[in-house]
Amino acid sequence: GNDNDQLLASGDTKGGVCVWGFDEDYCVNSWRHGGSVTAVCFLPTRNASLASASTDGAVKIWSVTTGVQLATLKGHTDVVWHVECFVSLSNETEIFLVTAGRDATARTWAVPISRANANANGESTPPGNGPGTDNGNFKRPDTSAPVTLTPKSTLRGHGDAVLGLAAWEPCRGNKGTIKGTNAALGHFSRTKNTITDEPEPPLLATCGADGVVVVWRVADGQIVSTLAGHKNGVLCAQFVDWSGDLSKQNPRIVTGSADHAVRVWCVISGVCLGVMWDHGAP
Repeated sequence: GNDNDQLLASGDTKGGVCVWGFDEDYCVNSWRHGGSVTAVCFLPTRNASLASASTDGAVKIWSVTTGVQLATLKGHTDVVWHVECFVSLSNETEIFLVTAGRDATARTWAVPISRANANANGESTPPGNGPGTDNGNFKRPDTSAPVTLTPKSTLRGHGDAVLGLAAWEPCRGNKGTIKGTNAALGHFSRTKNTITDEPEPPLLATCGADGVVVVWRVADGQIVSTLAGHKNGVLCAQFVDWSGDLSKQNPRIVTGSADHAVRVWCVISGVCLGVMWDHGAP
């Protein structure tokens, strides 16, 4: 495992971020993001690190151990509500993140990390011991200022804010930690398409206030399908595995909307398979 395994994180409307030990009843570290914190996400680095999103339009990367800000992700022009890590698209040199918010876009990021320093016995040495070392396994040239990163790509598929994200990673069943070695990600068993023998690509669903859900092949930003049918903003989505096999080539997704409806969709064809109207409120 990694240093994140026994930690919980929370953010508040005053801009505070707190990290809690799972077995502790007190905050083990805290710091301030700036604007109100809307989402937090641990990153799968060997040493504990965390991303926080905010109403100030920025996503910031932090060392959990020291509370030091390591990077700022700048590109959104309005509130950022979501941050999601795709472990299957990450490796020993970078973390693949997706963010989304009120500017109607989702943006992908390649957050650089560095290999752990090793001593003569091949053992990892503590990070952050002087300029140029890896703090929380994150690569930056010195310890004086955070690195500013720009988006790898921008996904534009909505006419209004992105209210929710959902991720589908066929290989995520074998969760791993990026250790800065050839054993990165715990050697995921990437599920293959039975027709092409190629690894199944991770998918991202973005839920729009425009009532549309767009499913993306997140690695290259290609649209897989557009799910249109809700009469109001879509608040949430979840990929589902009713067959017990997340590798099947035609996954399903369930969406919930402010129109009081829950819909089930075929991801590939975009066909709505069923509608549940039993709720009397969003």
